[in-house]
Amino acid sequence: MDILIIEDDKYLREAYDEILTLEGYDVRCAASLTEARCLSTNYHVDLVISDANLGGVDTFDDLCDVLHDLKQQGAKIMMISGSPEIRTTCLSQGFTFLLKPFSPTELLRIIPRV
Repeated sequence: MDILIIEDDKYLREAYDEILTLEGYDVRCAASLTEARCLSTNYHVDLVISDANLGGVDTFDDLCDVLHDLKQQGAKIMMISGSPEIRTTCLSQGFTFLLKPFSPTELLRIIPRV
């Protein structure tokens, strides 16, 4: 499975990459929506795991636009956030939601069910 991680926190991005790569997933990582757009144009994506609260100039609406484009191309979407309030919004967009903090076991358990 080809996974695109969109996470602006370098340490979390690297941790997710390591966990998923060790489990045999083909992982690409993006720190911003600009990087995510580039990677999704150049590589096949089965699953996107994205932080719901990207820093910088990227807004939640911008993120949803990119994720909906990827969903239309066949990718499944999982949003992660430390804000439980955003759960309902993510689910209403048709995205799976995982609340931070979570363990590597939780992440690996939910991926096949997305």
